[in-house]
Amino acid sequence: MRSLFVRLTLAASPYRSIGDRALLVLISLIVPAGLFLHAWNVAGGGLPLSQIARVAFWPPEWWGMWWPRGLRRPSDLWKRLPSPARVVRSALSAFIVALPALILTRQWVEAVTGAGVGWFGAAETLLVVSAGTIVLFAIPWAHRRGLTWSETVRLLFGATTMSPGWDSPALRKLLAPAHGAVRPPEPHEPRDYARAIDDVMARLDGSSRESANRASAVAHRLVDVLEECDSELRVVSMAGDTGATDRITEQIASLESNVRAGNEMSELLRLLRAQLEVVERVRVRCEVLSSRRAHLLQLLQGLWTRVGALQKLDVDSIDKLDAIRSEIEAELATL
Repeated sequence: MRSLFVRLTLAASPYRSIGDRALLVLISLIVPAGLFLHAWNVAGGGLPLSQIARVAFWPPEWWGMWWPRGLRRPSDLWKRLPSPARVVRSALSAFIVALPALILTRQWVEAVTGAGVGWFGAAETLLVVSAGTIVLFAIPWAHRRGLTWSETVRLLFGATTMSPGWDSPALRKLLAPAHGAVRPPEPHEPRDYARAIDDVMARLDGSSRESANRASAVAHRLVDVLEECDSELRVVSMAGDTGATDRITEQIASLESNVRAGNEMSELLRLLRAQLEVVERVRVRCEVLSSRRAHLLQLLQGLWTRVGALQKLDVDSIDKLDAIRSEIEAELATL
């Protein structure tokens, strides 16, 4: 599209003959015509002309700037991008079109008007400064949201065709859900399951909404318990790791061969044995907490699955959701 624009601009130059202009226009139309014929051959003539024309003018898969809405690929992520990313891409799109246009038309405007056009330079400077400022503000915004440098580049400048590179957890959180869908929760983040359940509940009505509302309340209680479990795990895992057990065991073995009754080493040996006993209890507690967390997270995942099924209007979905909700409530009652 850019090359087409450049060739048509050159064809409009007053310093060329009518024949040269016609040839430049003809050459400019070769690429779009080739794309049209390729789309026609691929479709086998089974698509209407409007659809073939739309496919012919799809952007290349590496394209990351603005593109007319009706000509975007079905897998294009433009509408799902956060607003700052769309602003950056729109600004750069305007920049890469407007700046060459100013450069190419400056001589022509001077020839037509017969006067200097110093304002062209000011306009070009304004374009460069504006685009640079928008980018410089957007990069810190991306880093504040926990994106790595490569994720930042992909979000602000990368191709908007769906690819594995967009599948990182940080990017998934920033992308809006597909039209009519709810963004699935991150697999190991309990709080995100509650968010997804609330999003589904907001789209339901009638008895389905009532059942989802009760499930949402249970989900939030379950998330609170999981977060308490995580908090305790962070503490006990530092004291009950295998390294601490091995270190104390080695110290005890070293002292046992050199200790004599009644001296300080005997008292130290007794303290180390008591410490080893406490560390072993902490390690067991850590294993119990880990097992409990895995079980509770599995229940939360099951709850999310049943809430998500309500969107499919399955007549048995409400009963299945109420069953797993009751199971979770019974589990929470024992904690």
